[in-house]
Amino acid sequence: MQNFKPKLLYKAFNPGVKNRLIFSLTVLLLFSNSCASLQRLSEEGPGKDKFSRAYSQEFASFHPKVNSALQEYAQKNKGNSFRIARLGNDGVIIRGYFKSGQYQERFSTEIMVKPSGRGKTLLEINFTVNIPSLSTDSLEKASQEIFRIVEKGTGVSLPK
Repeated sequence: MQNFKPKLLYKAFNPGVKNRLIFSLTVLLLFSNSCASLQRLSEEGPGKDKFSRAYSQEFASFHPKVNSALQEYAQKNKGNSFRIARLGNDGVIIRGYFKSGQYQERFSTEIMVKPSGRGKTLLEINFTVNIPSLSTDSLEKASQEIFRIVEKGTGVSLPK
C-alpha cells in the first residue's frame, strides 16, 4: 500500500486531463496567493505606514504642486536636490537627495505620487541609506519632515 502514491494516479490520466489538472491547480494557487496579497493590502491600506499618506487632492493638480514645493525647499536649503524621474498618468516619481536638519548625511530619496481613487492622491517616500547604524526611527522622522515640506508648500492640510 505504501507504493501506491498520487504520482501513480497522475500517470493514469490521459495527457489532456493532465494538462487541465495542472492548469486548474496553477490557477487555484495563483488565486489564493493574490487573495492573500489583497487581504494584506486592505489591512495595511494606503497611508497607514510612516512613509505614505493619502491626500484628498486630484492627482493631476497635486503632483505639480508637490514638485514645486520640493524645488523651492531645495533652493532654500543647501544639500537638497530633486528632479522628476518619471512623469505619467499613473504616477510621478521624483528622485533626489534630502538633507534633514538633524543629520549631516544626505538621504537618497524617491517620492512617488500616484492616483489613489477618485479625488485622492497617494504620496510614498522611499529612502536608500548607506549608514548601517541609522535607525528606522530616523527615517520615519525624515519622512515626516518631507511630508511637512509638501503640506506647507502645497497648502494641503494633513490627511485624515
